[in-house]
Amino acid sequence: MVAKVSRSKSLEILSVLNSFYSLRRLEPLLGIPYQVLWRYINLLNVPEEKTAEKIVEIVDKLKLLEKAAEEAYLKFEGDIYRLARYAGFIKLCSLLIENAVKELGVNYVYSASLEALPLASAVAVKLEAEICPTTCYFRCEGKGVATINYVSRAHREIRFITVPKSCLQSERKAIVVDIVVDDLDKLAALKTLMAKFKVKPLALVALQTQHSILELEKLGLGEVKILYSWNR
Repeated sequence: MVAKVSRSKSLEILSVLNSFYSLRRLEPLLGIPYQVLWRYINLLNVPEEKTAEKIVEIVDKLKLLEKAAEEAYLKFEGDIYRLARYAGFIKLCSLLIENAVKELGVNYVYSASLEALPLASAVAVKLEAEICPTTCYFRCEGKGVATINYVSRAHREIRFITVPKSCLQSERKAIVVDIVVDDLDKLAALKTLMAKFKVKPLALVALQTQHSILELEKLGLGEVKILYSWNR
C-alpha cells in the first residue's frame, strides 16, 4: 500500500511540475531522462517504488514545488487573482497546502472569499474534507445557514458572513483558505462564528496578505501560512 501511495504521489508531482517546467529542464534536476519522464506523465509507464521515492525526495530537497510557485508569480506578472484561476497553479497550491496540514485531521476547508473557492475546493479534495463556502456580501436567512454581521473597516460598511450549518458541527477541525487577506474584520467575524459552534480553527492559509503575520496570528485562527509573504 505504501508503494502505491508513493508512486501515485510521484506521478502527481511530476504532472504539476510539468505545468511550469519543461521535461528537459526537469531531467538534470531529477536525474531521469526526459523521455522516461514523458512516459510517466502520460501514464505509459509507472515508476518503480525506489524511483518514485527518489522523485519525491529530490522535489522536497530542492523545494521544486515552492520554486515553481515563485516562477508562476513572475509568469503572471504578479496578477494574483488571475494566477489563482490557473488550473496548474491550483493543483500546485493544493499540493503545498496538503503537505503543510495533512497531519492535522482537517474536517472543513472554509473558502474565505468567492475568489478562493476553486483553490479551497481543490484543497478539500486533497484532504478528503468538506468544502465550506462563505458568503460575505449579503445576508442569507434559513434553517440551513448561520449568519453573522460585522463592521468592515477595510470596506467601510456593514457586511455579513453566511456559512452552511453542515460546516459548523461541534468539535470539528477547520482551516481557512483565501487568496489575499485584506479584511481582518471578516476573518475575526468568521472566527466568532466558529467559536459559537465550537469548531476548532487549525490554520489560515492565503497567497498574500495586506497585514502583518503578527496581526493574523492574533486572530486565533491557528497557524498562519502565507505563500507569497515577501514584499512585492
